[in-house]
Amino acid sequence: MILLALLPGALAPAQTPGAAAGVGQGAVVKLYAQACAGCHGPDMVGGRAPSLLDDAWTYGGDDASVALSIREGRAAGAMPAFKAVLTDQQIRSLVILIREQADAARRQGPAPSPRLDAVFQSERHAFKLEMVADGLDTPWGLAFHPDGRMIV
Repeated sequence: MILLALLPGALAPAQTPGAAAGVGQGAVVKLYAQACAGCHGPDMVGGRAPSLLDDAWTYGGDDASVALSIREGRAAGAMPAFKAVLTDQQIRSLVILIREQADAARRQGPAPSPRLDAVFQSERHAFKLEMVADGLDTPWGLAFHPDGRMIV
């Protein structure tokens, strides 16, 4: 079996900056989903690109540096430039959203690890989690051999 990672809840409009940046609450969450989630993950915890919640910034973590990374991109880090498709107001809204989500994540603390000895019940199946690998940085996919071995 495969260890399933339980992610924090999806971004909710109630947790977003709203009028502070001049972009509606739902609009900035939708903007993040369209422009950022494909790389940074739907919950900002990382994916193909690093987490936006851990305060580990390669190109500077102050608001101006984050906005510059969004606007101009970072070719060395495979970050595309969004200046042609986002306004300064939209970029500022994204920076505020990132700050608010990072603050909420710090207050919430780390998510508890799922119990590996527990049986979980979904609508259709019961299942257990089993650790098959640990310390993987960014696994891109997996496949099963006919004999049950797995390639990650």
